[in-house]
Amino acid sequence: MPYYITNYSEERTLKLYNAILSLLKDEGLFREPNLTARSIAERLEVNPAAISAAVAYKTDSNFNRLLARIRVREACNMLRNHKYDNFTSEEIGLRSGFASRQSFYNGFTKEMGMTPRQYRNASAKDREKVDKMLRIHL
Repeated sequence: MPYYITNYSEERTLKLYNAILSLLKDEGLFREPNLTARSIAERLEVNPAAISAAVAYKTDSNFNRLLARIRVREACNMLRNHKYDNFTSEEIGLRSGFASRQSFYNGFTKEMGMTPRQYRNASAKDREKVDKMLRIHL
Protein backbone atom coordinates (compact mmCIF):
# COMPACT_ATOMS: atom_id res chain seq x y z
CA MET A 1 0.00 0.00 0.00
CA PRO A 2 1.34 3.46 -0.81
CA TYR A 3 2.71 5.50 2.07
CA TYR A 4 -0.09 8.07 2.08
CA ILE A 5 -2.71 5.62 3.31
CA THR A 6 -0.84 3.49 5.78
CA ASN A 7 -3.37 4.44 8.49
CA TYR A 8 -6.26 3.01 6.45
CA SER A 9 -6.98 -0.61 5.64
CA GLU A 10 -7.37 -1.50 1.99
CA GLU A 11 -10.95 -2.59 2.60
CA ARG A 12 -11.85 0.69 4.30
CA THR A 13 -10.13 2.67 1.56
CA LEU A 14 -12.03 0.87 -1.20
CA LYS A 15 -15.35 1.26 0.62
CA LEU A 16 -14.69 4.94 1.04
CA TYR A 17 -13.74 5.34 -2.63
CA ASN A 18 -16.95 3.61 -3.68
CA ALA A 19 -18.94 5.88 -1.37
CA ILE A 20 -17.24 8.91 -2.93
CA LEU A 21 -18.12 7.71 -6.43
CA SER A 22 -21.68 7.03 -5.36
CA LEU A 23 -22.09 10.57 -4.07
CA LEU A 24 -20.47 12.07 -7.13
CA LYS A 25 -22.09 9.99 -9.84
CA ASP A 26 -25.23 8.35 -8.45
CA GLU A 27 -26.40 11.38 -6.48
CA GLY A 28 -25.11 13.83 -9.07
CA LEU A 29 -23.01 15.92 -6.68
CA PHE A 30 -20.42 16.36 -9.45
CA ARG A 31 -22.78 18.97 -10.92
CA GLU A 32 -22.18 21.27 -7.93
CA PRO A 33 -19.55 23.75 -9.15
CA ASN A 34 -18.19 24.52 -5.68
CA LEU A 35 -17.87 20.91 -4.55
CA THR A 36 -14.74 20.10 -2.55
CA ALA A 37 -13.15 17.09 -0.93
CA ARG A 38 -13.97 18.72 2.40
CA SER A 39 -17.70 18.86 1.60
CA ILE A 40 -17.64 15.20 0.56
CA ALA A 41 -15.79 14.36 3.79
CA GLU A 42 -18.47 16.15 5.81
CA ARG A 43 -21.22 14.18 4.05
CA LEU A 44 -19.42 10.90 4.70
CA GLU A 45 -18.37 11.95 8.22
CA VAL A 46 -14.69 11.31 7.64
CA ASN A 47 -11.54 13.40 7.65
CA PRO A 48 -10.76 15.16 4.33
CA ALA A 49 -7.40 13.39 4.37
CA ALA A 50 -9.26 10.08 4.14
CA ILE A 51 -11.00 11.31 0.98
CA SER A 52 -7.69 12.32 -0.55
CA ALA A 53 -6.09 9.03 0.43
CA ALA A 54 -8.89 6.89 -0.96
CA VAL A 55 -8.91 8.71 -4.29
CA ALA A 56 -5.11 8.66 -4.54
CA TYR A 57 -5.00 4.96 -3.71
CA LYS A 58 -7.58 4.00 -6.33
CA THR A 59 -6.70 6.46 -9.12
CA ASP A 60 -3.10 7.59 -8.53
CA SER A 61 -4.51 11.09 -8.79
CA ASN A 62 -6.36 13.54 -6.59
CA PHE A 63 -9.96 14.43 -5.83
CA ASN A 64 -10.06 17.44 -8.14
CA ARG A 65 -8.80 15.40 -11.08
CA LEU A 66 -11.36 12.66 -10.40
CA LEU A 67 -14.10 15.27 -10.23
CA ALA A 68 -12.93 16.86 -13.50
CA ARG A 69 -12.91 13.47 -15.23
CA ILE A 70 -16.47 12.73 -14.14
CA ARG A 71 -17.57 16.16 -15.31
CA VAL A 72 -15.83 15.73 -18.65
CA ARG A 73 -17.48 12.34 -19.09
CA GLU A 74 -20.87 13.98 -18.50
CA ALA A 75 -20.04 16.74 -20.97
CA CYS A 76 -19.03 14.14 -23.57
CA ASN A 77 -22.35 12.37 -23.13
CA MET A 78 -24.18 15.65 -23.65
CA LEU A 79 -22.04 16.70 -26.62
CA ARG A 80 -22.86 13.38 -28.35
CA ASN A 81 -26.57 13.54 -27.56
CA HIS A 82 -28.71 15.28 -30.19
CA LYS A 83 -31.02 16.40 -27.39
CA TYR A 84 -28.34 19.00 -26.56
CA ASP A 85 -27.59 20.17 -30.11
CA ASN A 86 -29.06 23.60 -29.34
CA PHE A 87 -26.89 24.02 -26.24
CA THR A 88 -23.59 25.87 -26.49
CA SER A 89 -20.46 24.19 -25.25
CA GLU A 90 -20.43 26.67 -22.38
CA GLU A 91 -23.97 25.68 -21.33
CA ILE A 92 -22.98 22.02 -21.43
CA GLY A 93 -19.91 22.73 -19.32
CA LEU A 94 -21.95 24.55 -16.71
CA ARG A 95 -24.57 21.78 -16.63
CA SER A 96 -21.72 19.29 -16.14
CA GLY A 97 -20.61 21.08 -12.98
CA PHE A 98 -17.79 23.31 -14.18
CA ALA A 99 -17.83 26.72 -12.51
CA SER A 100 -16.98 28.71 -15.63
CA ARG A 101 -16.42 28.50 -19.36
CA GLN A 102 -12.67 28.78 -18.79
CA SER A 103 -12.53 25.89 -16.29
CA PHE A 104 -14.65 23.75 -18.62
CA TYR A 105 -12.47 24.36 -21.67
CA ASN A 106 -9.26 23.84 -19.69
CA GLY A 107 -10.49 20.65 -18.00
CA PHE A 108 -12.03 19.22 -21.15
CA THR A 109 -8.98 19.90 -23.29
CA LYS A 110 -6.65 18.47 -20.64
CA GLU A 111 -8.64 15.22 -20.41
CA MET A 112 -9.67 14.77 -24.03
CA GLY A 113 -6.83 16.35 -25.99
CA MET A 114 -9.28 18.49 -27.96
CA THR A 115 -11.73 21.29 -27.34
CA PRO A 116 -15.43 20.60 -26.73
CA ARG A 117 -16.21 22.01 -30.19
CA GLN A 118 -13.67 19.71 -31.82
CA TYR A 119 -15.15 16.79 -29.91
CA ARG A 120 -18.69 17.69 -30.93
CA ASN A 121 -17.66 18.03 -34.57
CA ALA A 122 -15.54 14.87 -34.64
CA SER A 123 -16.85 11.75 -36.32
CA ALA A 124 -18.37 9.07 -34.15
CA LYS A 125 -15.31 6.88 -34.79
CA ASP A 126 -12.90 9.60 -33.65
CA ARG A 127 -14.97 10.33 -30.55
CA GLU A 128 -15.00 6.64 -29.69
CA LYS A 129 -11.19 6.62 -29.64
CA VAL A 130 -10.94 9.50 -27.19
CA ASP A 131 -13.84 8.19 -25.10
CA LYS A 132 -11.90 4.96 -24.57
CA MET A 133 -9.05 7.01 -23.12
CA LEU A 134 -11.42 8.57 -20.60
CA ARG A 135 -12.81 5.16 -19.60
CA ILE A 136 -9.29 3.95 -18.94
CA HIS A 137 -8.69 6.84 -16.54
CA LEU A 138 -11.87 6.39 -14.50
